[in-house]
Amino acid sequence: MPVHWSDIGGRSGRGGPPKTAESLRTVPVDEGGTGALLMHVDARPSKERLFTAERGEPLNFLRRKAEWNCACRAPRAAEGEAAEREGREPV
Repeated sequence: MPVHWSDIGGRSGRGGPPKTAESLRTVPVDEGGTGALLMHVDARPSKERLFTAERGEPLNFLRRKAEWNCACRAPRAAEGEAAEREGREPV
């Protein structure tokens, strides 16, 4: 089931349409991903932005980087533990 940016009230960070034809992209998402995205849309604190910081404020570069690093920490730790158990270098 395709989900279009406009279907979920999406707006760019600047509140306008994509600036170029190359900016408009189709990203394939399986049904599980679509369901998770739609649940996220229903629960989000901001109705203007799809991805925000915890309290609904926009993600600027530093905040986005901090959120990304935080999201990467658990998988990195799990990979490190698995590599140690298996006697190999982490990926």
